[in-house]
Amino acid sequence: MRQIVDGRMGYIGSVRDDVPHVTGRPALTLQRWAAEHREHLTAAY
Repeated sequence: MRQIVDGRMGYIGSVRDDVPHVTGRPALTLQRWAAEHREHLTAAY
């Protein structure tokens, strides 16, 4: 925490666009991801 507070690791709190670079496709919003996985998320185990 000290490194974050004093700015040595300030990049942790920044928003980045790494998803397209890593996966090769655009990132999804949480709402879109939840809609696409609705059946799995609501299934009773």
